[in-house]
Order: sequence, then C-alpha cells, then structure tokens
Amino acid sequence: MRAAVDMLVRALMDRGPCCVLAADERPWASVTFTGAHHTLRLVIAADEATAFLEGIEDAEFDLREHLLADIVVTESVILGERRMVLIEALTIERADVFPPQRQCAEGQGEGYGGTTCGTKRAFVPLAAA
Repeated sequence: MRAAVDMLVRALMDRGPCCVLAADERPWASVTFTGAHHTLRLVIAADEATAFLEGIEDAEFDLREHLLADIVVTESVILGERRMVLIEALTIERADVFPPQRQCAEGQGEGYGGTTCGTKRAFVPLAAA
C-alpha cells in the first residue's frame, strides 16, 4: 500500500514546489473497495501556495493502480514566508488494473475474473470484457 502514498506525494510535487514534512497512510476498506487514508503535511512558499492549492479538490492525479477518491486541505497556517498545510486524501485500489501477483501466465489455468489463460489468449481486463 505504501506505493499509493508515494505516488500521491509525487503527484503533489508535480503541482509545484513544496516540501513534504510528513506522509502517513493507514489501510481503509469498505464492503466493495480497499485503499488507504493518507495524511500529508506540506510546506509551500506563501506566494505560491494559492496557485498550488487552487482546485486541488477537483484535480486529477495519475496514481497508476490507485484512484484518488477524495482530497481535502484540512489545515492551513501561514508561517512568515511559508504556508504549512495538512492534506487528507483517500485512495482506492483500481479494480481494472490486474495485480501482478495474481496474473495468469500463458498456459496456467484460470485467471482473474474467470478469464482462461491459454496459448492464444491472454488476460482481458474486466472493464474491457
């Protein structure tokens, strides 16, 4: 699960210059989804904070095998020329991405979602089936 928080940190750093003071995650699950709840503490230059934070709740982040279900700034404090923010986010594992540990190699029985792997047929993601 650590990969999700690492990808989230990279995605936030792609929005603009910031310093990550802390990044924590804890497992989260519902009846139908599994994922993680993330808490991140960032420091951003005060003059760049508005642009960095603007629209963050609606932003799209590429997290590969995870989806960003929710992200919110829960705390924002100006410290001289810097702004410290606390961001909380919820990521869920994408169901349309085939986990490598479950992949069915050619000629090895049944794969994820009932797909049969054979010499001529490879895995077909459920979303594409």
